[in-house]
Amino acid sequence: MDAKRLVLEIIKQFNMNDTNKMETVKLSHLSYKYGVMGGIVTSLLLILLSKSGEANPLYFSLFKYIPMGVMVFLALNILQKIVEKESVFGKGAKIAFNLSLIAGLIVAVTSFILYAINPDWAFDKFGKVTNSFPQAATVAAMLFFEILVVTNLIAFVILQYIKRNVKI
Repeated sequence: MDAKRLVLEIIKQFNMNDTNKMETVKLSHLSYKYGVMGGIVTSLLLILLSKSGEANPLYFSLFKYIPMGVMVFLALNILQKIVEKESVFGKGAKIAFNLSLIAGLIVAVTSFILYAINPDWAFDKFGKVTNSFPQAATVAAMLFFEILVVTNLIAFVILQYIKRNVKI
């Protein structure tokens, strides 16, 4: 009987290790997948907002966070389904941070590429037109850090609901 329990315990541990490996792969893919999608959609939204030709009110700049909020929501919703309840918060925070890093880098690189192609196409910040490389670098850095901070704040709010066992 003891040998049978030992064999069953070994099989159980083996299966748990495989599950953890699969979970790790899936979790890392969540950050990359939704980070890239969020960065691309946010970049496209910024292009549309900046090329509308009119001076947009300040609250229009808040629209750029909608795609990031959606991407965080989707990633954390998947996370909630594949990990234990006790580890959702820590893993969710890690996914959100990596997701926001990836998305922020994509938006910053997009801003630089647009500036390199035509300085008039570069993203502007606070109504300031980007006329020089240092200004383009400043705007890209500001966009990167905005996306990093706001995306993690959105994730923190969503994670609070998940932590309280509310289904999203």
